[in-house]
Amino acid sequence: MTTYHLLFYFQFPNILEFQNKKNLLIILLSGIIGIGFGDNFLFLALKILGSQKLLILETMCPTLTCIIAYFYLGNPILFYQYIGIFITIFGIYLVIITNKSLPLEEKLIINNLEYLKNLHNKPEFKGYIYSFIFNICTVFGGIMSY
Repeated sequence: MTTYHLLFYFQFPNILEFQNKKNLLIILLSGIIGIGFGDNFLFLALKILGSQKLLILETMCPTLTCIIAYFYLGNPILFYQYIGIFITIFGIYLVIITNKSLPLEEKLIINNLEYLKNLHNKPEFKGYIYSFIFNICTVFGGIMSY
């Protein structure tokens, strides 16, 4: 939607009637953060982790949006949102535990301290960091345009 606004704003200035230039700047900034930076980190994480692991981590975006909107915008977290957060986290846990293609040490990551100690030496660690940055950029881009 933001790209559409940016492409047609200068040709048809009456389509978007911004009250001031600050609103246009916020929309531009949200697009740069959410799409520009976010998608770059998405592709970096995809290259390292693969689509299966990345999609599991990407399902945390709505949960992060709810939590960051609570702190950043002051939006209250309602009861049904707590239920949604619980279902999302529990669903990710079930996928990780029941996934036969993941190695056993990744399934039992909570119980395996040696795996956690050596995680930063594994090439996947950068993929997890990139995925987290992607989620944060996407969430902040969406919240800024709100």
